[in-house]
Amino acid sequence: MKEYFKEQLEDGEAKPITKEKLSLIKGKSLYSDYQEGDIFLVFFEHEKTPENEIIFHVRTVCERELEKVSEEYNYIENKGKFPVLERNV
Repeated sequence: MKEYFKEQLEDGEAKPITKEKLSLIKGKSLYSDYQEGDIFLVFFEHEKTPENEIIFHVRTVCERELEKVSEEYNYIENKGKFPVLERNV
């Protein structure tokens, strides 16, 4: 899963979360609370409705949680530096 986030990790914009910023994003992670030093990543969740409409959700996850992402999501494609993933059903 990490290869799909490679561009986000290597573009120089992904910075570790500082103690000062932590209170602003506490509780926003998909799986757990962010911790100081975490690097957070962004992906689109692709969801198909029963009416065959496609809905995109923007999700954030920290790098240390990528294993959980790979267990729950399948890769579809990249849109720029953001992977598009679909939840395993």
